[in-house]
Amino acid sequence: MTELELTIESENLVAKLAGVQIFTYVIDTSHVPAQDTPKPYFHPVRTLSGEVVTDFAPEDHPWHHGITVAFPRVNDHNLWGGGTYLGPDSGYVVQSDHGEIKHHKWLTINAAAGTFSHELGWYGQNNELLLTETRSWKVNAINHGGNKGWQLELHTSFRNELATDISLETPQQRGRADGGYGGLFFRMSADFTDFNLFVNGDPSRGSGDEGHDLVIQAQTSEGEEATIAMEYQNGIPVERQKWLYRVTPFPLAGFAVAYDEGLVIPVGESFAFSHRIGVLDGILDSESVIAALNSEV
Repeated sequence: MTELELTIESENLVAKLAGVQIFTYVIDTSHVPAQDTPKPYFHPVRTLSGEVVTDFAPEDHPWHHGITVAFPRVNDHNLWGGGTYLGPDSGYVVQSDHGEIKHHKWLTINAAAGTFSHELGWYGQNNELLLTETRSWKVNAINHGGNKGWQLELHTSFRNELATDISLETPQQRGRADGGYGGLFFRMSADFTDFNLFVNGDPSRGSGDEGHDLVIQAQTSEGEEATIAMEYQNGIPVERQKWLYRVTPFPLAGFAVAYDEGLVIPVGESFAFSHRIGVLDGILDSESVIAALNSEV
């Protein structure tokens, strides 16, 4: 991984691969309004050809910040941003229940290994520490059949810091149809069009599909093609491996680990999982792109 560069610029981490700035990982979120839940995020994220694949704070959802890890409800706290879904009758209501996901300290930054990790705290609306998270990332270059790109692996663990159980819930549990978002989330560039989506290699039937991997084929308004792959790794049972996505009126996709049912982290315990995202130039079918994710160069 000698061609990968990881540097700290103005507190944030910048990654360059083969001379291309593929992402900035922003941990200084002092510019984010409290209502949008400040949280570390990746933006801009680029393909190796330089195409930006993320969006940040779009007008329709200003709390959508590139690639993030967040959750709509952590007990009675909003750790997502925007309004809180109160039910089918009231819908989303903006309340004073927003918390913040704060970077505490870097643990490792190793460009030779392609890894970086840090400790974070998930704080509630009264600045109460709810969860301590240890979040590790790994970056690999990939090349499959001449289609070049890179992948980002997430390995994370959340420790309950309260004297009571912690519930992680989504609007789906409160009656919001197709509202099971929460976890690793990808707000894609508004420049993307002409989507094709596949779950486990078959055309997706709709948001909420269950499967190990989601492959998204798209192109920009200028005709540049890209393929994005999202793949479950460890820690999430098969029956919870679901996907939430939209392609209109704006594109987004997320690992929906609590799509149908919430999660509980008992007192004194932790919850850990691993995910992977691949960003490739060109259009690849599902079999090829999953093979590419395993072709580290």
